[in-house]
Amino acid sequence: MAKSIGRADVAKAAGVSESTVSRALNDSPLISGDIKRKVREQAELLGYYPSRTATLFASNKSLSLGFVVPYYK
Repeated sequence: MAKSIGRADVAKAAGVSESTVSRALNDSPLISGDIKRKVREQAELLGYYPSRTATLFASNKSLSLGFVVPYYK
């Protein structure tokens, strides 16, 4: 099974830190446009995409739906 591409891989390819990759991909105003472009280009070249589980965990949303169903005999 192929190893998935992570932020660390994108950071190494772009020559920046993992936190810079995170900020660039989240469109932080703290990161310059040139760095954002560089990071996004490397992410695309490597085939990086954010983990859905990690994204949901960070956003504190579960996207789960529960039902309460009465039981009748």
